[in-house]
Amino acid sequence: MNNKYYIFDANAGATRLVVDTGGNVGIGTVNPSSRLQLPNSAGPAGRGLANAWVTYSSRRRKENITSIDNALAKVERLRGVYYDWKETQVHDIGFIAEEVGEVIPEVVSYEANGKDAQSVDYARLTALLVEAVKELKTENEALKHRLEVLENK
Repeated sequence: MNNKYYIFDANAGATRLVVDTGGNVGIGTVNPSSRLQLPNSAGPAGRGLANAWVTYSSRRRKENITSIDNALAKVERLRGVYYDWKETQVHDIGFIAEEVGEVIPEVVSYEANGKDAQSVDYARLTALLVEAVKELKTENEALKHRLEVLENK
């Protein structure tokens, strides 16, 4: 039993909530490997809903802080895709974790074997996108200036 604590749904008899002795919580899954885990399902069972999700981000908790360089080049290497989930045939949009890991490994989680990609932290891609937009703005301003110079000749 691995010293897990199970709470069962009284009506269906299926496992609805699992809290293990390490503090991992599974909702609709039996062996949670993360602090909070939902089923890998494209349907409602695999989704969370909240007013907000927050992430620790204070400077007090960080060191070796550097800006993301060549952000636009990294974004250009990403490939957004449409796909259908094998289990449910639900049509979806996103990235392929293995492909993202080749460009931005910091946002990809892997299975315990360290080889097989498991997930992408989409929220953390925002930092990359912000820096890429700033690069585009700088490029755009330089082109505007060059155009003004050419028009004034």
